[in-house]
Amino acid sequence: MDAKEYLSRAFYLHKQIKAKEKRLEWLRDIAPGPSMRFSEEAKVPGNPRSSAVENAAIKVVALEEEIANDIISFVDVTKEISGIISGISSQEQKTVLEMRYLAFMEWEEVAGRMGYTLRHTFYLHGKALGSIKNLIPISA
Repeated sequence: MDAKEYLSRAFYLHKQIKAKEKRLEWLRDIAPGPSMRFSEEAKVPGNPRSSAVENAAIKVVALEEEIANDIISFVDVTKEISGIISGISSQEQKTVLEMRYLAFMEWEEVAGRMGYTLRHTFYLHGKALGSIKNLIPISA
């Protein structure tokens, strides 16, 4: 995995979480009834006594748990990426990487906020990727 792929992991996790949250919102909109109460035995898949409401509630809860686990992974990955970025000595390079890979800003916004041209921002980004190449764990 190269430096850019390594740093992009948080971005893709963020997108996956947002997509699942949209799906959860949709499930909640179509789920029957606001008071989805279900018994412990209804949680067992294939139980003939489970109702449609109980099944819908179980699916919503399962997706909520999946999102919670993804958020934990996201926090871990962003902390790891932040630690790698902090190993760079250049403040400019750190800032470019943080804006792009931790704040998920578009290139034009990064350049504008830093007061640089897009070309100079790309130059700093390339230098920053070179700076962290040796900081990335080999197993990544």
